[in-house]
Amino acid sequence: MAQCKHCSKLISVSATTNMWRHMKDSHPLTLNRDDISDKPTNRFKQAQLLNDMSLKQKTIPKITQQQQFVFDQLVVDMVIQDLMPLNTVEKTGFQSFVAGLKPGYVLPSRGKFNELLDTRFDEKNKKLMEMCHVVKYLSYTTDLWKSAAKDYYISIALHFIDDNWKLCSPLICTTHVKGSHKKDLIGKLVAEKMKPFIGPFTKIHSGVTDGGELASVKFTEEALSRDQRYLKKDTFELFWSKFYSSMERFHYSH
Repeated sequence: MAQCKHCSKLISVSATTNMWRHMKDSHPLTLNRDDISDKPTNRFKQAQLLNDMSLKQKTIPKITQQQQFVFDQLVVDMVIQDLMPLNTVEKTGFQSFVAGLKPGYVLPSRGKFNELLDTRFDEKNKKLMEMCHVVKYLSYTTDLWKSAAKDYYISIALHFIDDNWKLCSPLICTTHVKGSHKKDLIGKLVAEKMKPFIGPFTKIHSGVTDGGELASVKFTEEALSRDQRYLKKDTFELFWSKFYSSMERFHYSH
């Protein structure tokens, strides 16, 4: 946390971006407007070493807005695919590498990078919802665990067969679980997280929990609309009994 000397407001900061934004919005008269920008300039400059050992400043070519957008998206892809920390764009070594690799391209600030990640998440989430909405039958699995910091989290994955007979198992949610862990509350939480992904003609085929408890599956079913319910009383147990019996028949027949 940082405290503004002008208004004593506490500001959450991991870099200088939030402080600059606060000064620009709340105290514009105390700073030179020309010195305030929404995007930090690249601190790395390219220079040419002459024969007399002097340095000659190189003119950095400008890039178009379209190029800037493409490069920003590539950085987002890199961080997501390689599970890199979000402050990668603030690392001086990485900034120096990018400045030498593509002069004129300025890495997004930490705040801008978070916005790019949020936009990418919203786009992918929307596409996933559209894909799930046309599925006739959905199954789901849940897993509840405790972190090293003793905080509880739950993950929910959907499972279905697409039009090409390919098994799809997207993870739709990993969320912090606060308060009571009663089966009815967990069941309702799972239902609320699933609802945006369930289409008007989609039915829930089966559900699996990490603890083997049927109660939370029951409460999940009750929290869904009647048109979306496919699980009936004892359907979950019946589903697995049929599964195991079919596997035994397959084993004996071969």
